[in-house]
Amino acid sequence: VTQTKDRISGVDKLRLQICNGTKSALKVAEQYTRSGECSVDFETLEPGEVATVRFRGDGGYGGSLAFSLDGGKELLMLAAYTSRLSKSDFFGLEFSSDVAVKAKTFYDRMPRAFLGVVPGGP
Repeated sequence: VTQTKDRISGVDKLRLQICNGTKSALKVAEQYTRSGECSVDFETLEPGEVATVRFRGDGGYGGSLAFSLDGGKELLMLAAYTSRLSKSDFFGLEFSSDVAVKAKTFYDRMPRAFLGVVPGGP
């Protein structure tokens, strides 16, 4: 994953380039958007191929994606968020053998620091 960040005219943008380094196709299984927009320029990413995931939002963005791989036996979870407090961008990436995990659940499970909560704060 390669991250590129751009903040123009108050619009936050994050572009993640993903390279499929596995031996099986990576397929978009589910998308969750909490704020802003999320777009993916592929439905299926074959081994060795590179594609882009974009997050964008006026005043921030937040969301997650679940990608199935190995014929649906495993998930690759990706989440990204812009903190309105710190104006920092965060993203998390995790492989999961629990294929019942939803993109929203993965987003909600991210650590409090990911969600921009100040330590010792509410």
